[in-house]
Amino acid sequence: MKYSAVGTHNRHFELIDERNIAHGKLGYTSWFSINAEMMMNNGDSYAIDKNNMWHTSVHIVKNGIEVGKMKFNWSGQIVIELEDGKTYIFKHGSLLRRRFVLVNSDEREIIMLQPRFNWTELSFNYEIETDENYAESKDPAFILLLVYCSNFIQHTGVA
Repeated sequence: MKYSAVGTHNRHFELIDERNIAHGKLGYTSWFSINAEMMMNNGDSYAIDKNNMWHTSVHIVKNGIEVGKMKFNWSGQIVIELEDGKTYIFKHGSLLRRRFVLVNSDEREIIMLQPRFNWTELSFNYEIETDENYAESKDPAFILLLVYCSNFIQHTGVA
């Protein structure tokens, strides 16, 4: 399935699928903040909060319960560890670093994000393609979390 994440001033993003159905929103608590909130159309709410003063990891909290964490490594990658034991790596997916990919523990690309800068909104928009053979690619909250990852890498200049 294909999705778009449409950004406004790089602080607010809305996830829309190829049928033009909105699934949720990602918003940052303030300019240049690592903390963010996600509100899904099914009523679930997520908080992404820094875990330490070095900003090398963040907690993922769903409806008040921690469901995972993300760690930022020296290779410019983000390691996503979920409470169910699954681990993923979010990284640049091309030599020219113009797209991002999520790979699973088998090194298979399951989700791809292509950023496009919108000068009128001063924000990135994302074209997202998923491999529907994986449950993660059908989870709008997980996909929106990857928009957060992409924003983090682009704004910090890592990688």
